[in-house]
Amino acid sequence: VHGGIEISGWIYVIAWSLSFYGQVYENWKYKSVEGLSLDYLLLNVSGFTFYSIYVLFGYYAEDTGANQVTMQDIVFALHALLITLITCCQCCYYPRGESHVTKFAIILTLLLWIGGMGYWESFKYFNLQNKVSESLQPIPVLGYMKVLISIIKYVPQVYWNWHRKGTAGWSIFFTLNDMIGSIFSVAQLFLVKYEDGFDKPFSEDLNLSKLLLSIVSLFFDLVFLIQHYIIYPKSGNTLILPYHLKPTMASDIPVSYTHLRAHETPEHLVCRLLLEKKK
Repeated sequence: VHGGIEISGWIYVIAWSLSFYGQVYENWKYKSVEGLSLDYLLLNVSGFTFYSIYVLFGYYAEDTGANQVTMQDIVFALHALLITLITCCQCCYYPRGESHVTKFAIILTLLLWIGGMGYWESFKYFNLQNKVSESLQPIPVLGYMKVLISIIKYVPQVYWNWHRKGTAGWSIFFTLNDMIGSIFSVAQLFLVKYEDGFDKPFSEDLNLSKLLLSIVSLFFDLVFLIQHYIIYPKSGNTLILPYHLKPTMASDIPVSYTHLRAHETPEHLVCRLLLEKKK
């Protein structure tokens, strides 16, 4: 059983970690982040920050209320935060098209941070360490906040795919690996519970945040698969061109003759000289 716990743990870490590279590749391929909801990305940064704190304290500190935290959880959380920050850098570099961060996402992010820090400080100020259950300690609450963010963060991406009537620019590679990771994450939790024995209540010593996170991810993965393969199958890979190859009409972006000459390619130069010679 212990071997199964280790194997399922590393499979979920590898699958979940690989999933993030799909979106990084999509952004690079299209030279654009237009297919990515920036609300989703903003909430993702906060979510993985909270989750990283949750697993680090849960693994290294005692009496935090975080249960069944493994080294695989730490590796995944820190790696996910790093790749999410790299994706943020891509959003600063590549054109975003119509995609933008909404006021709702900004306000929600601020409320989550203020609420998390406020709860932590209130807990210490009123000395609630021995007055509340383990599940309401500050560290488990950060885990619940990550679950809440995961429930909310996928909604803007689902809407964005619906609004654009396609999934181009959104990584289906992410979705498939995320689903695999979620399945093995749940499997690891059940194996740990099996090793500990079922003489205690199922919820006792259970990493509830990890279980809920996996279930939420599985649900939205199914939604994305339905969008990609059933609702928008034909537009899934052809909806948007790489940003620098998108056609533009002269009437849309008026430019001067001097501007055109300044950006003239060798091929354009040959054509212009032949036309002038013909005249």
